[in-house]
Amino acid sequence: MEAVESVIVLPSSQDNYMTDVQLTTYLAARQGDIYILSGVDYKKYAAQGAFLPLEDLVEKGVLKVQDEDLKSGFVTYRETQIIDDKNIVVSQSHLYGIPTNKLEGLRDSLGLDIDNMYISITHANNNDENVIKFLAGLIEYAGSIQETEEFAP
Repeated sequence: MEAVESVIVLPSSQDNYMTDVQLTTYLAARQGDIYILSGVDYKKYAAQGAFLPLEDLVEKGVLKVQDEDLKSGFVTYRETQIIDDKNIVVSQSHLYGIPTNKLEGLRDSLGLDIDNMYISITHANNNDENVIKFLAGLIEYAGSIQETEEFAP
């Protein structure tokens, strides 16, 4: 059983050319399993098919996302297919990333600025079983910090 290779956390590339180059290079080289990205970068790469759809994992309870508004994590992926010598544009809307704004454990224990960020699994991870388990554990841990503190005496 393979371990999770890496979790890549990058600040927004919107104002930083080198971050954009680094992110593009990582994804093209099929590096990393889980990405935590700014909303702009997440939506840009999700729309290009870089991440796995997660809505089935949420519906089945594999990813236990509590009280999280997931609408912002849905992105439409468009692809052109050639069918009967005609270019046909096919689009699908999927939940490619979980918004991190309520995963306070990421902020508290890792010191991340989680506002307007998304956590996703890259399509090229070659290790879905373990990466999904890792992400489920990370979400559970990061979401439980806030609950524990709210009920502390």
